Amino acid sequence: EEDHLSFIGAGDKINIQVYNEKELSGIYQVSPEGYITFPFIGEIKVDGLNIFTLATKISSKLKEGYIKEPNVTVLVEEFVSKRIFVLGEVKKAGSFPIRRRMSVIEAISLAGGFTNLADLSNVVVTRKGTDGKEKRFVVDIKSIVNGIKENFYLDAGDIVFVGERFF
Repeated sequence: EEDHLSFIGAGDKINIQVYNEKELSGIYQVSPEGYITFPFIGEIKVDGLNIFTLATKISSKLKEGYIKEPNVTVLVEEFVSKRIFVLGEVKKAGSFPIRRRMSVIEAISLAGGFTNLADLSNVVVTRKGTDGKEKRFVVDIKSIVNGIKENFYLDAGDIVFVGERFF
């Protein structure tokens, strides 16, 4: 299965390098509508493409009269379109960009860590499935830290809610 993070989306910054063509190489920001404007080619719809498909697309367009054998590489500099949300008993609740595979523990540390009231055995991750339905996963951070359970990895759009401990 292809990594969901490898798809380009609105707002993302992509680094396009065309070998031996400095004036074409650079950082391009994807418009809210999902396009970039590339020299010689004009507007290209990039939303939903992965980096390899985009490199091939640019390469074939450049072959149409501009460069004989273009060597194009595409990297994502920053995923603006992919975010996770960390709420509840954390020090700095909010929305955070997800740039690579990220665990629930990493997400909580981005949010400043737990408050004193946090229930480490009651962290709920809400994820929208491909069918549009929400799925909830209860993650026991204590068990992960103690090596009893595997770390839980997040997807773009996940909501991490840290519950309150009751005394």
